[in-house]
Amino acid sequence: MIGYELLITLYTYVVQKQNLVFESRVVKFIRIVGTLSSVNNTFQLCNFEALCTTEQFEIDTKTTLQIPRFNIATISNNAIVTEGVSRSRNALLNGDTTNYDWDNGYTCHQLGSGALVVQLPQPYLIETMRFLLWDCDDRCYSFYVEVSIDQIKWTKVVEFNECKSWQIAQFERISVVFVKIVGTYNSANEVFHCVHFECPAMDINEAVEEERMKKVQNVKASVTDYCSRASTSNISNDRSNLNNKQENGQCNNFLGITENDNILEVEENDKEEIIKENDEDDEQEEQNDGIESIEELLSDN
Repeated sequence: MIGYELLITLYTYVVQKQNLVFESRVVKFIRIVGTLSSVNNTFQLCNFEALCTTEQFEIDTKTTLQIPRFNIATISNNAIVTEGVSRSRNALLNGDTTNYDWDNGYTCHQLGSGALVVQLPQPYLIETMRFLLWDCDDRCYSFYVEVSIDQIKWTKVVEFNECKSWQIAQFERISVVFVKIVGTYNSANEVFHCVHFECPAMDINEAVEEERMKKVQNVKASVTDYCSRASTSNISNDRSNLNNKQENGQCNNFLGITENDNILEVEENDKEEIIKENDEDDEQEEQNDGIESIEELLSDN
């Protein structure tokens, strides 16, 4: 009779590719037993490999889960963003911390509604995370982070208030499959924006950070120039029209431009249209004023 030793137990949500590690040993037979499928009563395995690696890794003996030393919230590691709005799928996890501006390179959600949710492919023991908040102007954000292994029971691990740019979270080590990032405040508008997420937190590369700051300064300069030109084009007069568009779900640009402490929600594709509409409104007002003057004269006579 063959004697089997239990090496790893994953009674939780796992998807796609699984990299399971344990202390090296002599093996002839390997038995894999499926216990749950979210679709049907069948456990399906597409590919299987077993090998001995020289890579260093750390395992918690009690839970048999890995304690990662490098960022595992990456596309190459099969992590995915399951909730959040972005022009590019999984922009939060692509590792790009330099190429973002007013329109691209971030993931967001409306304050008071929804969240940003990241799903790791398998459970890990995590104790640090790092976030890059959108920082192409001087706005600040507040947010908190919850983690779960099943999307049913959530545990809040950290909360930040009125912070900017890079933020590092440290907390007691906990099993994680799902990470929920919930924005609660934005000093500029009603949307929370995050450029990059990683766990565990990695050291900041000084060269990459210097390049990122240069690009951020260029974006800020272009926005300042646009604001000065926009003020002469009466774009602010059409603020209510743009707010209505955002309420109706037309969320091509969630950011907004700050000028004299007033928030102008301006979509790039609407700039020329707004100026044209304002000119037409001015002409219509002049015509109405002329008609009213004629009617007053006729009534006086």
